[in-house]
Amino acid sequence: MNLHETAMGQRFFNVQLPALINTLKEIAAALSRPAPSAISFPADPRFLTSLYYGEYEADVFKPDKRLTPFNQAVQQKEKALLPLLSSEASIAFEQYQTAVQCRNSAVLEQAYASGYRTAVQMFAAGLGPQPPVPEHEEDSNG
Repeated sequence: MNLHETAMGQRFFNVQLPALINTLKEIAAALSRPAPSAISFPADPRFLTSLYYGEYEADVFKPDKRLTPFNQAVQQKEKALLPLLSSEASIAFEQYQTAVQCRNSAVLEQAYASGYRTAVQMFAAGLGPQPPVPEHEEDSNG
C-alpha cells in the first residue's frame, strides 16, 4: 500500500501539505515586504541626531511629577529623623546619603550607557546585511 492510499497519507496530501504551502507563501510574501519600523521616536525632530552624538537625555534623568509624592515622603521622614540623631550621627547620616546618591547616579549612568549601546547595536544590526545562515552537516546516521 502506498502512502497516498492510507488515511494518514490522505490527510497529509489533502490538508497538511496545502497548509504548509500556504504558510510558505505567506512567509515569502512577508519577507519580500519592507519591515515596518518597530521604533517609535519621540516628537523631537532631532532625536536621532541627539542620540547619535550622545546628547539625548533619557526620561529617567528628567523630573517626573509622578515621583513627587515619593520625594515628599522621603523628605518628611528625613526631617523627622534628623532631630533624633546626635550631631555626630547627623553628619554620618548626611555622608551616608551623599554616598548613596553618588552610587545611585553611577548606576543610572551605567544603565543609560548600556541601554544606549544596546539600542545603537540593534539599530546598526537592522541596517546591515543579514549574516549568512550556517550550513548544517548531515548526520552520518541518516
